[in-house]
Amino acid sequence: MPTVWDDTRVLDAEVAEYLVIVRRSGKDWFLAALTANKDRDVAIKLDFLGRGRWKVRIWKDAADSQIYAEHLDVEDRPLTPSDALNIHLAPCGGCVARFQEDL
Repeated sequence: MPTVWDDTRVLDAEVAEYLVIVRRSGKDWFLAALTANKDRDVAIKLDFLGRGRWKVRIWKDAADSQIYAEHLDVEDRPLTPSDALNIHLAPCGGCVARFQEDL
């Protein structure tokens, strides 16, 4: 995880409810999303990425994470800035992702 950031953007938030933020270090973007006591589905627009093809690795709440909070699913996939990520967040849960240019 980088310690120096070139850009930081809040994509969506509601005070004391949830937060979706992205940060860029060099060419890579990092996303973090979290929610309070209520589970939530978030649709994340990816227009912050800029042109080109990207690959993403996502660490997100597993289907059973409401019972076993330490369970995660990891997903890798290609995408473009015109795509959107639809992520389900468990109560008091969240996700993180790393976006890299797909050369």
